[in-house]
Amino acid sequence: MATKTITVNASTCNPSLTQGNRSVDSIHFIQAGSSAPTTVTITAAPGSTVDPSTLFGTTTCTVDANANGPNVYAIQATANLGSYSVDTPSGLRAVPNAGTITVNG
Repeated sequence: MATKTITVNASTCNPSLTQGNRSVDSIHFIQAGSSAPTTVTITAAPGSTVDPSTLFGTTTCTVDANANGPNVYAIQATANLGSYSVDTPSGLRAVPNAGTITVNG
């Protein structure tokens, strides 16, 4: 299983587009500085009809302070194929959809 890191800034994610495979890859959200949020919300990306709860089994993910944090989210075997949006809290971002996770088969 490959763990892919998404660095969460105050209003963006790096990389802004991450691809993963069901039952193979995991995602680890890590804060980039003190202004980065401690949680992100998973929604359907613009134009996508995926059910966001299928990606990790939750729609709110904890962002760890560093790479040693324990909150690594496995892409579920039942995750809908398509694109999910990683959204930072609305008070921090200028526009929604700070990053995107695209799930392949």
